[in-house]
Amino acid sequence: ANVTYYFEIGGMTCSGCSDSIKSILEPEKYVKDRVDVNLAMHRARVTVEEGTDPRTIIKEIEKRGFTAQWLTFRNEKTFYY
Repeated sequence: ANVTYYFEIGGMTCSGCSDSIKSILEPEKYVKDRVDVNLAMHRARVTVEEGTDPRTIIKEIEKRGFTAQWLTFRNEKTFYY
């Protein structure tokens, strides 16, 4: 089974930054769907294998110079609006 995590991303200033987040995470073996990044809201949605620790995703994002905080809500509308 898969689980979806949401993250607040700091340091994104342009579409290149949001593309960078996608390129960081999508190749990872634990990521099971495309990564959605909302530049205006500074948020990312990542679907991963159940059991994947969200801190693993945060570490990958932070290695590239961004900040990340795991958000625990699961409301799709809150993510986009």
